[in-house]
Amino acid sequence: MNLSGKLRAVLYVFVGLVLFGILSLAGGRREFESYPSSDHYGPSGLRALSELLTRNGYRIRIDHRTQPKFAADETVIAVLRVPNPFSGGPDESSQNEKLSNALEDHVVQGGNALIGYVPGKFKDVTQNATKVSVTDPFRSATKVMYVANSVENAIPSAKPSLPLWEGTWTATAYIYPKGRLVGLTNALPLTNRFLDREQNADVVLSTIQTLAKPGSTIVFAEGGFEPIEPGFLGTIGPWAVSGWYQMLFLFAVIAYCGGKRLGLPDFRRIPQRSSRDLLDATADTLQRSKSTRIAVRTALSNADVWLVNWQIQNRTRETPSSLVDAMARGRAALMEKKLPAAVAVSIVKDLDREIQDLHRSK
Repeated sequence: MNLSGKLRAVLYVFVGLVLFGILSLAGGRREFESYPSSDHYGPSGLRALSELLTRNGYRIRIDHRTQPKFAADETVIAVLRVPNPFSGGPDESSQNEKLSNALEDHVVQGGNALIGYVPGKFKDVTQNATKVSVTDPFRSATKVMYVANSVENAIPSAKPSLPLWEGTWTATAYIYPKGRLVGLTNALPLTNRFLDREQNADVVLSTIQTLAKPGSTIVFAEGGFEPIEPGFLGTIGPWAVSGWYQMLFLFAVIAYCGGKRLGLPDFRRIPQRSSRDLLDATADTLQRSKSTRIAVRTALSNADVWLVNWQIQNRTRETPSSLVDAMARGRAALMEKKLPAAVAVSIVKDLDREIQDLHRSK
């Protein structure tokens, strides 16, 4: 692929990513069904609220059970969805009722909770959102909020109440003997679409701070619209689920490492051959290839080296006559058209014998 082809491929990838981002943003803005989950990044989700609480020092936990049990020091936030009888899905009315009863039991035992509803058709309601003013009757403080005019009262029972915010949008604290339950006109200001508009985040955060101090645990109860009942291990505790996954990972490691050596690899020691082995291998190669001239030429070269060394050590220029005759015979044999193997062997043996004689005469 040439340079222009590579640039064209990069351009196609870039355009594809841009189109994907545009479609994702357009799809996010056109979310029709509400999905108020703390893990959902869409307009009707509560992910922004979860991150806001985390930054302010709260610990976050999610519970998907329809009949959960909460600790007394936990504050529960339940944003439920108004059931749609024509949706064809599971009956959310019974799930919401079970979760509402669980929240009331939690408050009766001394816990705190915040509950609110969002409409099932998120897009239809949010199109009519406007700016409204709400007032804190205790501090005489007024905040500007951006909410939709959707009244979904979450507390049907008559309990002693205390208004936290008054106006078009209200937050009311219902007083129980041991705990408090805050009900909202609607939970739209808690969603990702509205939380960062105007002063919605300040109002929502101050409302939650009346129920829980920073550092405590906030539980998002999502069993009303996304019920997930825990299995056998989940009923034992989170440690059992973690232990089970660790065992599965351990079995996978054992299966992968089966028959494989752990630790440092073995050091392979290559056996060192002697010079005699090298000589035998060279002779065998020459014999198989019938390279008699190479053998004689190698023997002559070796004899020249030994002769020069012998002359240097003995400080003489004399050459043994027998060695001169053997070397002359070898050079004469190289001049012949054919050099039989027997003649080559005889010449090499004579040269080797003369070299041994030189070696002994040192």
